[in-house]
Amino acid sequence: MDWIIARKIVFTFAVSLTLTQPVKAQIIPDQTLPQNSKISQPGCNNCDITGGTQVGNNLFHSFEQFSIPKNGSANFNNSVSIVNIINRVTGVSPSTIDGLIKTSGNANLFILNPNGILFGDGAKLEIGGSFFATTANSLQFGNLGFYSAVNPNSPSELLTINPSVFFFNQMKQQVQVNNSNLSVPANQSIFLVGGDVNLNNSKLQTPGGKIELAGIENNGSIGLAVENNKFSLIPNNSERANISLTNNAKIDVTGNGSGTVALTGRNLQITTGSVIAAGITQQLTGVPSPGDININVTDKFQISGDSIVANMANFRSNGKAGNINVNANSVEVTGGIIRTRTSGNGDAGDINIIGDNIYINNPAYKMPGRDTRLEDKPALDASNYTNDALNSGRGRSGNVSLNANNSITLIGLGIDEENKVISTYNRSGGNGGGGISLIANGAILFDNAYVVTSSFSRNGAGNVTLRGNGSISLINNSAINSISFVSGNSGDISLSSQGPILLRTGKINTQVANDIAVNQPSLGNAGSITISGQSVMIQDGTEIKSSSFAGGNSGEIKIIAPEFVEVSGNGIFPIPRGYRPRNYIYSSVTSSNEEKAIGNGGNIYISTNTLRLADGAHIRANTRGPGKGGDITVDAKVLELIGGGQIITTTSGKGDAGNITLNIKDQANISGFNPDYDQDFKQVVAKILADSSGNKVPKTATQLKNEALIKIGSINSASGIFADASDSSIGQGGDLTINTNSLEVRDHAKLTVTSDGLGSAGNANINAGTFILDRSSLTADTGSRNSDLNSEQATINIQSQNLFLFRGAKITTNASGSNVVGGNININTEVLAALQNSDISANSANFRGGKVFINAEGIIGTQFRNSLTDESDITATGASPELSGKVEIISPDTDPSRGFIQLREGLKDQSDQIDQLCGRGKKPLGRFVVTGRNGTIPSNPIINLMQGEIDYSELATLDESNATTKLSSIPDGLMVKNPEPNRIVEAQAIVRGADGILYLVDKAPTVRPNSRPTVSACADVGK
Repeated sequence: MDWIIARKIVFTFAVSLTLTQPVKAQIIPDQTLPQNSKISQPGCNNCDITGGTQVGNNLFHSFEQFSIPKNGSANFNNSVSIVNIINRVTGVSPSTIDGLIKTSGNANLFILNPNGILFGDGAKLEIGGSFFATTANSLQFGNLGFYSAVNPNSPSELLTINPSVFFFNQMKQQVQVNNSNLSVPANQSIFLVGGDVNLNNSKLQTPGGKIELAGIENNGSIGLAVENNKFSLIPNNSERANISLTNNAKIDVTGNGSGTVALTGRNLQITTGSVIAAGITQQLTGVPSPGDININVTDKFQISGDSIVANMANFRSNGKAGNINVNANSVEVTGGIIRTRTSGNGDAGDINIIGDNIYINNPAYKMPGRDTRLEDKPALDASNYTNDALNSGRGRSGNVSLNANNSITLIGLGIDEENKVISTYNRSGGNGGGGISLIANGAILFDNAYVVTSSFSRNGAGNVTLRGNGSISLINNSAINSISFVSGNSGDISLSSQGPILLRTGKINTQVANDIAVNQPSLGNAGSITISGQSVMIQDGTEIKSSSFAGGNSGEIKIIAPEFVEVSGNGIFPIPRGYRPRNYIYSSVTSSNEEKAIGNGGNIYISTNTLRLADGAHIRANTRGPGKGGDITVDAKVLELIGGGQIITTTSGKGDAGNITLNIKDQANISGFNPDYDQDFKQVVAKILADSSGNKVPKTATQLKNEALIKIGSINSASGIFADASDSSIGQGGDLTINTNSLEVRDHAKLTVTSDGLGSAGNANINAGTFILDRSSLTADTGSRNSDLNSEQATINIQSQNLFLFRGAKITTNASGSNVVGGNININTEVLAALQNSDISANSANFRGGKVFINAEGIIGTQFRNSLTDESDITATGASPELSGKVEIISPDTDPSRGFIQLREGLKDQSDQIDQLCGRGKKPLGRFVVTGRNGTIPSNPIINLMQGEIDYSELATLDESNATTKLSSIPDGLMVKNPEPNRIVEAQAIVRGADGILYLVDKAPTVRPNSRPTVSACADVGK
């Protein structure tokens, strides 16, 4: 142990001396070989080394010390038949190489010194083969034996093969390269195997070859394989040591694309402008199987400080670039770049990162010697960049894959074009964009992070996939975009989590073309968006959108959450520069086909237990072009639209608006409005005016309104469901279907299927156990111009057990415009109650009224009238009496709200048929008392019940002090006394009554013919 510590101290002291004073020549052979090594003269600065023991094609040297001073050299005079020159240092001093090492022929050179190896600023290699510098104790040669520096032995005559294992069985020592430039010929290799391995302001280079660095702890080993004279390290489960590249250190194997880099250790740090470079240099043709950059560390891999790891196909090169593979417990990319970009005619490589925790933070990257604001600087970049002037950049972008056993965190600078964290950008002329995949067993977090796949080529952009077993969160201006600008499709975006998904103040977008590049030929489709988690929260201005500006279809959007989906709130955050569309103020889920898109809008589907839209948030499918807008379908138990929350399908072009279908098992509650809408709308209008202030042609009021509505996203301030056709549309409005047990629409909320354009409004179909409209409306109004006089407009169909309208509620299919017929209303219900000026109307202001059909067991508070009044009305009024529509009501001829039955005409007054001889008794037998609230009786016995609340404040409770008190008396007027029972006696006679019935009596009456009863006959009445 003391000997090992001594070695450590000697190495540290030697390194210190190296940094402060010139190095003296220290090449001293030992006497441990059958044929010992020789030098030209003792103490030489430029030494020729001869001798050594040859076994097969291996030449073994052994030295007590081996160091080369600055401007000195060590020249191995070997025959050209030698394949491997294997040198060991058996003393206790580290090797300091500050001069030239030279060999003859193409021999590979090994330096084995367990005490440490230091390369200084004068170090240089002139060898024909590969170079190995290691602090291992010994080399193993298959099963044939060892060559050890700690236990010097003569090499066995069997050691004729290549070394196969590096063994470490003492305290680790460093291999340090400081201010050095070490290179070997093209397609050869450099291996540095420690202990710790450090590159400081140094360069290792072999064009198209291999460079491997490995850090191994005590009592460890690492294998060495060779195939076709190409060596490779084979890591095992041995404990690892650290590797670092600092202060502009560089590893470079660029050439014909075959170059590979491998780093194996415990911790790997690449910082302060350091570079690892592989790939194909300019104008070269790559090999069929390109080389990779492989990073394999057991603890932490960190790249920072403007450093870069790149495997690239450069300008005018041909062939595919290799991959970058990272495997570590912890991965941190903080201010560095991992890049597999192609600017050549071959494809870019892939970026594959595996770790327990992956952390990517992309602050403003600064290329050494360049301005801080560069065109493109993603932290992970597998892009294609075209140079049309050089006829280059025809390849495909690579893929980026992150796979974490625990968590993935991405942090950036927002959604500006220059701040991408991950990009697979594909320029024009390229062969398509690659995909991005993030998979974690734990959480995935985007914080101000921007991820994009995009393409200017016909092969489209790649997909983006996020899949986690924990939560997925996109917050603070984070964005995921997949965009295709020409004929290709944009990619699909998928978020899938076993836990909650939170999207706050961010953006998820698939898109074909944009509002700037709409004149480019683009026939691709926008990709789909799928979001699946236990719960999904879309908050504070987050936008989920699929749009087509000049291509085919916009993509389908699916949101699936067993617990709940919430879309709510607004947010103001920076509008990105460049081609990305502007964000809405309110949180939104949108499928959009713009004016020059020829395809159809994508459908929106949401499946959850509870769907809640609040604070101006909306789900929207719109079309401005010739294609049909997307449909919106919701399957849920509970639906809640409050504070201006909206579900919208709309058309402002030739295409028809999409349909809305809501399957709500339990209850749908729609109420209120967004109180901030007017102010928000004015802010958007002011921004549009400011942006267009330089235009020579000012915007019209209609243009300004429509553009503002598009940017703000909401139809108006009211909560509600809207399947509309705008005043600039040619297509028809969409249908609205609601299936639910209970539907309540209150406080200025709206259900509409209207049309203000050339097309008809859609139909509304309401199937509800109970349907309440309270100070709200269900409208299917049309303001279009229809040349067919016999065509019918929109229809409202209501199937409900109970339909209640309160406080000015409206159900209308009204029409306006020349030759526009009022729509139809069909109501089938058990009870229809329309109170407080609540109307059902199918009127037409300029033509024939529509049709109203009502089938109800009971109708309360409303009736048919020729025109609207201040009462609750049922109307089908036309432009003139002869153009009135039709109202048909099937119901019993009673109105329980009135409490009376209309008697037939000519009914005879029966008062004169009662004999007035007998007066009223002296005492009343009883009285009937009715007491209402505050002494009043409501006009309708169910009005208070149907308004959704009952006031219990005036109900009395029994005073406890009287709870057991016996009621002592009852007022006479309320007392009913039972008469004394009559005595049963034997009948004495039979008499016939006035009604012709025979009676048995106990005493025969005295008959007085032609006499009338006297007052005395009434004596017992009323006693």
